Amino acid sequence: MSPQGHVSMDTLCSDPVCSENGRYAKTARSVAGLQKQCNAHTLMAFEGDEVVLPDEAPKAYVLRTARNKFLEGLGVKNAGEFAGVRLPIVAADTVVSLGNEILGKPRDFDEACLFLEKLSGRTHDVRTAVYVGLSETACDWRISHSTVSFRELTHAE
Repeated sequence: MSPQGHVSMDTLCSDPVCSENGRYAKTARSVAGLQKQCNAHTLMAFEGDEVVLPDEAPKAYVLRTARNKFLEGLGVKNAGEFAGVRLPIVAADTVVSLGNEILGKPRDFDEACLFLEKLSGRTHDVRTAVYVGLSETACDWRISHSTVSFRELTHAE
């Protein structure tokens, strides 16, 4: 922890993976490793508010939703049996986007098929944001951005 009380990924995880602009990307495997390194006692999943705000860009969206999940996790930790315990919270969210169009979780089979039709034969973006920390002021985040190209899918697929 730095003198300002800021927790960095370097402090909490010894296996950073370099990403764009010198930031760290956290894969699912390294996040799991981080949880193991930190001796996390409990794993909880939070859906959070995943509503896209008007004119919200994909990067802003994924950072906001990951942060909201982090804050929700802090609230649960601080209200429960781990209140006052120096236990890190790790929260993440991933978004798929085609240009500036955010493709959220499909509501049903038909919408899933629509998403696949949109992605067919095109390149789209996948962003994952990860927040980790001990409190609202002692936390850090990283974002990973990948581009994925789909081959043209047939109707039967």
